[in-house]
Amino acid sequence: MKIYTVLTALFFLFFTAKAQTIAYSEILKKDSRSMDFEVLGNVQGNTLIYKILNDNHRLTIYDNSMKVLNDVKLDFISDRTFNIDFIVYPQFVYAIYQLQRGGNIYSKMAKIDGQGKLMGEIKSLDTARVGFFAANKVYFLNVSDNRERILLYKLQTKNNDLQLSASVYNNEFKKVDSAFLEIDDSNRREVFSDLKVANDGSIFFVKQHRKGFSDYMNKSELYMKKVSEEGFSIKTITEEKYFLDEMELKIDNQNQIVFANCFTYNSNFGNANGLLTVAFNKLSGEEKGRSIIGFSDSIKNKLTSSRRRSNDPFSNFEIKSVLNKRDSGLLITLEENIT
Repeated sequence: MKIYTVLTALFFLFFTAKAQTIAYSEILKKDSRSMDFEVLGNVQGNTLIYKILNDNHRLTIYDNSMKVLNDVKLDFISDRTFNIDFIVYPQFVYAIYQLQRGGNIYSKMAKIDGQGKLMGEIKSLDTARVGFFAANKVYFLNVSDNRERILLYKLQTKNNDLQLSASVYNNEFKKVDSAFLEIDDSNRREVFSDLKVANDGSIFFVKQHRKGFSDYMNKSELYMKKVSEEGFSIKTITEEKYFLDEMELKIDNQNQIVFANCFTYNSNFGNANGLLTVAFNKLSGEEKGRSIIGFSDSIKNKLTSSRRRSNDPFSNFEIKSVLNKRDSGLLITLEENIT
């Protein structure tokens, strides 16, 4: 979940055939400049905005003119909650959150309507036991493009093994599939991408190997689990000759393709020299093609300015989003983050 610092006033743009109208929301007394918020979207004709301040979780309900209809405190979310994600549908919202009591992490789900009211009972999804010094962030969420499959997975390191437990739910939050995988992580040099779920419920992720003490990876593999299969199958993406950043997966459900994208580097501890894309058939796992888009000197010169003293103009860039095109191509956007 991405939360941004709240502005002085929230506003939306409403467009008509003649002109645009700006509607400003009123500022509630409960709101604060240090408050965080997330715009969930339109549910049952109302706009829902989640707000949190000092462990106080609220939903503010707005009409189409951004007039406040209600401000609902989410009492079911305790002050022990440390992470919450939302999945928005036209008629309701799923809130999937994690809370900690002692050495146990609980993952729960609540269903909320367009008025901010709880629909049904809170559903317990899973429980994890963590050590005293272990990180409490063990649950992760991913949703398919059509929002008909919801993936909740757990990552925990026990002894020298990384244990992955994944559950796939439908849009009514009924479990339709599950998976378990144990990977040797004794050298602590394995890097794993986020797990992605396709419209049919199949699961994909990338495992990469970091060589020595380098920041870059070389060997990388695609793990894929079909709905009809018990375990994961593994496909090689790159071998030793590459120097790579962390890979970002994108599923093209329409054209049945899985894309793996990342920056490439000219040497160990070197500079970014291109963008690697490898395409796999989503059903068979067969590689369909690969390409490296090189960063020419002209592109690097355009990015070089007085504020960039690094020899690598792409050192602050990361893959922001990957969009599928109808012709089975990709639109990859990069974003520069500078302090």
